[in-house]
Amino acid sequence: MRLLLWSLAHLGWCATAAAQCGVQWQAGNAVPGVNGGQNCNVAATLMWDPDGAGPAGAVLVVGGTFTVAGNVVAMNIATWDPIGGTWSPLGSGIEGNVLSLAVLPNGDLVAAGLFTSAGGVAADNIARWDGSAWTALGSGTDGTVRSLTTLPNGTLVAGGSFTTAGGVPSPNLATWNGASWAAPATSLNGAIFTVGQLPNGDLVVGGVFTMIQGVAANNIARWDGTSWWPMGSGMNSDVSALHTRANGELVAAGSFSTAGGVAAAGIARWNGFGWAAMGTGQQSVVAMATLPNGDLAVGGVPAGYVSTWDGTAWTRMGGPWNGFLNNSVWSLTVLPNGELIAGGSFTLAGSSPFPVAPTSRLARFGGTAWSELVPGTSGSVTTMTLLPNGDVVAGGGFRTIGGVPANRVAQWNGASWSALGSGMANTYDEVRAVVTMPNGDVVAGGKFGMAGGVPVNNIARWNGTTWAPLGSGVNTLPFVGAGVRCLTVLPNGDLIAGGYFTTAGAVPCNNIARWNGTSWFAMGAGLNDQIFAVVTLPNGDVVAGGYFSTAGTVAANRVARWNGTAWSALGTSQVGPSVSSTPLSLAVMPNGDVIAGGYFFWLGGVYANSIARWNGVSWSPLGPGVYGDVNALTVMPNGDLVAGGWFTAAGIVTANRVARWDGAVWSALDSGTDDEVFVLKAGADGSLLAGGRFTIADDQVSPSFARLVSTCPATAVALGSGCAGSGGTNTLSATSLPWTGSTFRSVATGMPANGFAVVVNGFSSGSMPLQSILPQGLPGCSLLVSPDRLEVQLPVSGTVATVVPIPNHVSLAGLALHQQVVPFEFDLVGNLTAITSSNALTLTIGTF
Repeated sequence: MRLLLWSLAHLGWCATAAAQCGVQWQAGNAVPGVNGGQNCNVAATLMWDPDGAGPAGAVLVVGGTFTVAGNVVAMNIATWDPIGGTWSPLGSGIEGNVLSLAVLPNGDLVAAGLFTSAGGVAADNIARWDGSAWTALGSGTDGTVRSLTTLPNGTLVAGGSFTTAGGVPSPNLATWNGASWAAPATSLNGAIFTVGQLPNGDLVVGGVFTMIQGVAANNIARWDGTSWWPMGSGMNSDVSALHTRANGELVAAGSFSTAGGVAAAGIARWNGFGWAAMGTGQQSVVAMATLPNGDLAVGGVPAGYVSTWDGTAWTRMGGPWNGFLNNSVWSLTVLPNGELIAGGSFTLAGSSPFPVAPTSRLARFGGTAWSELVPGTSGSVTTMTLLPNGDVVAGGGFRTIGGVPANRVAQWNGASWSALGSGMANTYDEVRAVVTMPNGDVVAGGKFGMAGGVPVNNIARWNGTTWAPLGSGVNTLPFVGAGVRCLTVLPNGDLIAGGYFTTAGAVPCNNIARWNGTSWFAMGAGLNDQIFAVVTLPNGDVVAGGYFSTAGTVAANRVARWNGTAWSALGTSQVGPSVSSTPLSLAVMPNGDVIAGGYFFWLGGVYANSIARWNGVSWSPLGPGVYGDVNALTVMPNGDLVAGGWFTAAGIVTANRVARWDGAVWSALDSGTDDEVFVLKAGADGSLLAGGRFTIADDQVSPSFARLVSTCPATAVALGSGCAGSGGTNTLSATSLPWTGSTFRSVATGMPANGFAVVVNGFSSGSMPLQSILPQGLPGCSLLVSPDRLEVQLPVSGTVATVVPIPNHVSLAGLALHQQVVPFEFDLVGNLTAITSSNALTLTIGTF
């Protein structure tokens, strides 16, 4: 078959099909809110009924700085249906920050903030969504719009930091009548932070000013449509938020300490005649909402909680221990069912100091505690391992993944996630490395003291049901990054753990140790600083990469090799020029060469941008290298190397955080990911698995975990059935898939002890009874494959293993092949007694 494959490859077989081959990222799970990088936040929320009196219900509009909402790509603005639980983008969104929202009398939605276009249409800082498209409101404003309100007469009011609106001089305040902009005040000696209104429809503005349109007013003023008026003596410092309660009271909040001359710590109420304090007050409030029972809810910066005012006293929403939000609250909105929605910069909500509900800038309060708005993936994936059945175990800093609660470690079966017991549940726990042992158990390493409720020290073993310690584990040093950072398994089944520790069990060891299933052992004198990566070579040697300069007693700068007895350097292993330059990842190529990735310019005296190859004698670069950090490496079935990390170019091509090296040149894998990749793994089905802190892979929402598949996948499908001989039922199974550039392997079981087997390879299938070929063929046994190439093998312990190298030619993609094993049995004197057959395999060659 090998000769046939080579011939077909050189003849250009299937060239048309191959030209259509490629790779694509598959959609993943949702985020529990919105996401979009370190500056992501929700700044504005409101309920909006898109069809007014129509049959559709009201939806929650969310605006801020983000690129994903739930499971959809949504640029800085999106809607969430509280009944169906579905997210929807508003066109192509807004190209900038959304800070405020309002609804016009005709039902159109208005979004404002700091941007220059909406839905691809030029719109300076304010735009209108009519249910199908974005349009500008005249020429907009020349600066940021921070707050909006719609007056009873339909006038839209915008406040912020601008000097003109629609070309009209409008210092920080403007009105839109549906056709044009106007200035309610042509003079203002300060800034407007917030706009609101009284029950009678008068406009109220708050900010930092002492004079508006010639009227003295300290940081707050009222406009009746004709004239400006002070509101008592105002506040002694800025007003940042305004809200009108159901009882008609106007509440103002800010950084002031007096209101109308009355002591009022950050918040006060206006009853139409004067200001009054609200208990002990609240500081830095920027968001307010009235609850169904009439209580006032407030949140702020950097409060980390929401408080309620019942008219007499303040109460932490959720109680003193369950009202925790780990960052600012910028907006509050009440759903039709009475639940309160908080938006802001937080990522955790629940009990303090141990938050239990991972969120992503949105959280809901259902009456007793905070929870995520919708289930999703919260936290990064930093490590992965494959189980014998092809499932994936992922570890990292997540608390939920795919909507399933799973503390730092979880299993993916190709369709859904499941937790591994209660995982590592403490607040600052982290799983940094996972590896599969020969018996299928999973070992997890990182920084944690409990696993599944069992005391452990930074390393634990999962047997499919429960967690258990590995002796007394490794000690925890009082430094960032302490604990276990990397794991590998030796050919004899021993485990190697590397990281930042000084003892394993009771054994002194410097940052690396060996576990033989019962006890920990030092590896010489170890390494003199922390380790980030370890791999096992085909001969059983171990290569470690990290921040060390000495291995054992020899100089080994950043990369070293352990042969079971002593440490040695890999060449000069020079990494530089920065002293912090470090290999962060290692991989072993099919021929045994070692690839080191990280952030460095030089390795072993060779100039190499963040990635280099060791051939056993010297280091060499991989083309022009990668321009940025390389955190992860994996080898695909066809022998190509894939690198992931924090970079935007590889070689001479643009490659966002993930790139492929085919031995000669770098190429991108679609448009990559929108944030850092921490781990890569070749899946059992030939797909590429990626983990990190990203949210989007290509144009698919896939938070923290993504899967890149080929559009021309390799497959191996059983055809027909085998029949029984003296060794049992003959069964042929694929143990790998037929990818170009790889070796296809299969194994046949049930083979006779006395006889031989013919491996039949062909390009077509059929069904011919073996009795019609030779009389020794048993009834029910058939030849299912055309005999284009035959190979004779002697069974070993009842099995026959086949090996078929496939040329690395994409022109072979889509080619169908067939394979079957036909055993011949003999008696003790050499007479042919029986011919049986296995099932067949139909193989489709794939390319990645």
